[in-house]
Amino acid sequence: MPKLVDHEQRRAEIVDATLRLVARDGLGGATMRAIAKELGVANGAVGHYFTNQDALLAATYEEVFARTNARAAERAAGRRGLDALLATLRDLLPMEAMTVDEARIVVCFWGRITTDERLRTLLPKEHEAWTRSVQEMLEQAIEDGDLRAEAKPAPLAELLVTTVHAMQVRVVTLPDRTPPSMQRLLVEQILEAWTDPGQSLRDRWPADVAALHDPETMSLNRSLLHS
Repeated sequence: MPKLVDHEQRRAEIVDATLRLVARDGLGGATMRAIAKELGVANGAVGHYFTNQDALLAATYEEVFARTNARAAERAAGRRGLDALLATLRDLLPMEAMTVDEARIVVCFWGRITTDERLRTLLPKEHEAWTRSVQEMLEQAIEDGDLRAEAKPAPLAELLVTTVHAMQVRVVTLPDRTPPSMQRLLVEQILEAWTDPGQSLRDRWPADVAALHDPETMSLNRSLLHS
């Protein structure tokens, strides 16, 4: 009998291989031939699932966002308002090896957006989805009294999501100057402008965030931002 193939699983394996190659070698290294070699299959096997490299790269780009969104939703489950927001930002920001790799992939794809119509339509969709979600959490934070009533959720959400994108670029281009502690501090400075005087957000982050910085780096980042 012919061997049965789980087509969805095979598509997922191809996307996984593409993610690894882009993170390791950039977009230039993620050719159909290189992906087939990574998987140990014939060159035509990849083309059976994706008509060309553009279709494969678009699917890979979507997968990065899908994985990020799934992690963020899981971490924010059972939380609301400010706590849900900080939990979500924990996974959107490139604070650890996995999210730094994802940032490399996303930034590589952005370089193709001007010439790839399909990719160009994906970024606004994802940006708007993130912004809507962040805005809802900000509105809850205002309802809960964690942010002042005069805070404007819509522009504040745009600022936070734009900051996430900026940190993705920085961690790829200036990794030594974009530690998790700096990313945390930027978010805190944005939000604390709308909190009551003396209120600190440092203890509102998910518990595991504390392990992602050291006091010396945090002190240096504060001095850089206030200089």
